[in-house]
Amino acid sequence: MVEREERFIQKRAPGTLAVKFPLRLPVNWPTGPYMGRFLKEIKENAKIWGVKCPKCGRIVAPPRTVCGSCHVFQKEWIPLGNEGTLLYFSVVFQKFTDPQTGEERKVPYTWGVIELDGGGVINHYLSETEITKLLQWRGKRVRAVFKDKKDRKGDFWDIKYFTLVEE
Repeated sequence: MVEREERFIQKRAPGTLAVKFPLRLPVNWPTGPYMGRFLKEIKENAKIWGVKCPKCGRIVAPPRTVCGSCHVFQKEWIPLGNEGTLLYFSVVFQKFTDPQTGEERKVPYTWGVIELDGGGVINHYLSETEITKLLQWRGKRVRAVFKDKKDRKGDFWDIKYFTLVEE
């Protein structure tokens, strides 16, 4: 039971009834050709790809059909590599319901902003949660760690997290 639901049940108005029941609302939607290719490369080959704008040269991952800056159709696919540089991070201590799973997210967890080797910036989990260690990670090399091939589903979470590349 999620803590806030328990508080709601305890603080309900006198004479009212509270009923607990699980609610699952599975939703599926098509990814489209660009995100579909991006996720397929992660699932089948453990590779991160992006697209490059023909006008401004901006590289974007996950890819978008149209450049967000120039509004030009992007056709050129670029292999970005599975390593990069950690730019920023946030350590999250607040519990909440994970929209991907519907379960309460375990805390703490760390979310990082990584500039990939081939260009483009990706946001993802980091393997470390201790702030003193993470402060030493800033500006350092990190590497994507993928789920085992048999466990990959073809979604963004096939990348488990990024971890420090040992020097």
